[in-house]
Amino acid sequence: MIFLIKVTCVIFLSTKVKQTSGLPEYGLKPIDPLAIAKLQIDAGQGVLHFAQKYKNALVFGLANVTIRDSSMDFAQNTLTFSAFFPLVTIKASYEVNGKILLLPVQGKGESSIILENLLAIHNIQFEEITKNGIYFDPKTYSVKLFPEHVQYQFDNLFDGNKLLGDNINNVLNEEWRAVFDDVEKNYALAFADIFLQYAKRIFEHIEKNALFLM
Repeated sequence: MIFLIKVTCVIFLSTKVKQTSGLPEYGLKPIDPLAIAKLQIDAGQGVLHFAQKYKNALVFGLANVTIRDSSMDFAQNTLTFSAFFPLVTIKASYEVNGKILLLPVQGKGESSIILENLLAIHNIQFEEITKNGIYFDPKTYSVKLFPEHVQYQFDNLFDGNKLLGDNINNVLNEEWRAVFDDVEKNYALAFADIFLQYAKRIFEHIEKNALFLM
């Protein structure tokens, strides 16, 4: 049996066709842009010693996705698939206060984070439930993020001090790999929580038998 890739990635592709309306029959809003009212990224353990608080975030680029592979472990009811996004942009109002490396950083304003050539590895753990048929119920969702490059721009750092703000933005972009790796797990956890809710809405409408080709 071959697991239908179109089902594994419908979480992302659903609004590629209906970008303005989403999938209202599933209770799903458009995913591109994906609107996130609040997003908090906890401080890292390495170069980033500050929490990142975002609000009114918009994530662009999720509909432009290519599913590269998928596999299903039937013994464990676990689905793994990789998704490639050429460009994902996060725009949001931010607030930070702490340190990067040994440099103090504080500010609040508008921000932009651009992830280029992003490979995301998704893992979904299911339970089987019976309700007029057998369905997969997603219980846990994990994501690992592997961008080829990340660009940061935080406006109005240090209450608009351009010299200090430019210096911090330059450090963030010069050390982007260490910066992103330090908090990748926190970004992944935040997005996994969102994707889990999408997955639950999708799979509760599709019987297990409909997911396979004989």
